[in-house]
Amino acid sequence: MQPDEQRTVRLPAVPTALYLRLHVHVDDVLRELAQLGVGEEYGLGPGWDRAWEQASAAQQAGREEVDIELCVPSDTAERLAALFEQADALARAGLLLASDSPALRELRDWLVTELSHRLQDGAEP
Repeated sequence: MQPDEQRTVRLPAVPTALYLRLHVHVDDVLRELAQLGVGEEYGLGPGWDRAWEQASAAQQAGREEVDIELCVPSDTAERLAALFEQADALARAGLLLASDSPALRELRDWLVTELSHRLQDGAEP
């Protein structure tokens, strides 16, 4: 499978409010990395935006959980893992303002694991 190959992924029963907080956090981290001029292009793209739309719609409908379905590059799990690793290193060095909570850290780790399983191991969407 090529890194740019797009795959459909379904993440069931994601906590809506927590996912929205994670999404904002990741966007903040990406913005700070760009301002610092460090890191690589993580290329989360339209799939990332689509997940936001689905979670926002679920929140507006009053749903506590959302099934997120998106189409992303096959290496998205690796991109997110690298992003989180770099963000953690910069935060430890005091160079990053965006901070996460234990709940966000747990969700982001779950997200990377699930994406990796579904994208690399060939699990059904």
